[in-house]
Amino acid sequence: MRGHRPQDPKREVTTWREEELLDGETVETLVGILETRGCSHDRERGGCTMCGYAGDTPLRPPEDEELLAQVEHVASRRGEARWVKLYTSGSMLDPEEVPPAVLEVIVETFGDADMLTVESRAEHVTRHRVEALRDVPRREVAIGLESACDAVLSESVHKGMTLEGFRRAAGHVKDAGARLRAYVLLKPPFLTEAEAIEDSYEAALVAAHAGADVVSVNPVNIHGATMVDFLHYRGEYEPPWLWSVLRVLERAGRDLPEGARIVSAPTAGGKVRGAHNCGQCDKEVLTAIEFHRLSGDARELEGVQECGCRVRWQTQLELEGHQQGPFAPPGYRRG
Repeated sequence: MRGHRPQDPKREVTTWREEELLDGETVETLVGILETRGCSHDRERGGCTMCGYAGDTPLRPPEDEELLAQVEHVASRRGEARWVKLYTSGSMLDPEEVPPAVLEVIVETFGDADMLTVESRAEHVTRHRVEALRDVPRREVAIGLESACDAVLSESVHKGMTLEGFRRAAGHVKDAGARLRAYVLLKPPFLTEAEAIEDSYEAALVAAHAGADVVSVNPVNIHGATMVDFLHYRGEYEPPWLWSVLRVLERAGRDLPEGARIVSAPTAGGKVRGAHNCGQCDKEVLTAIEFHRLSGDARELEGVQECGCRVRWQTQLELEGHQQGPFAPPGYRRG
């Protein structure tokens, strides 16, 4: 059973700083996660199989004044950050989670940012709600597509969304003049490594052809108290290889329509509960992925030195093509 975190309702869950590529320049970015009542999909239908962010929801939903205090505190930590990303454990465009009056203050507070990013589930995206951000000259709405297959969305991810729902939401974002970022999963449960690579690649193309300016590949990492965590405990799930992340970035990067970018920033990369390789080459591969994200230059992915574990990865992909289910004996990845 997933719990709820005791938290000061006037303080956000967390903030951190990172870098992003904007107009060919690396810019400082502030990321803030507000503590809200949480994801509607989690409350009403149990949420997604890999998502543990329900643990960031409070026992008592915050009042509007408390949400506004969180926004003010995030703003106080902005410093010189030119890009602001503001998230919740659910959807910024869900009016029950972030009331319109609070969203209006967010726009006023960060209206001078070079870019403001908010995230939402597809069903909460309407043209009217995206247009509520119009006083921010450059705004980006991030939506999780996750997979190119409705069956995977339903049975593996338990997303509560279809491809058509994503396309409809993407259209609203573009019609409102905002930029679209699409999140694509790599290796949701019940897919082999080989199937996961193909699905992530296809999802990147679906997202880009629906209008995504940026496709962000998110390798699954294991959150506690989730279906994925349960499967991992039983020895029935392993996070993807970092080689698989590289494969998706390289393939999709060649095939995306002009103007679309593909990036990745693996959470818990190199750790056993995140995308990882043998432990010897992880740092080098992660560095290449990060340099690629901040430069947009595909050549950053080409200079990774060969490692013995890459042969094991390739062997796994080949064997999975000849049998039902995954091939990964205990200790196989670490050699």
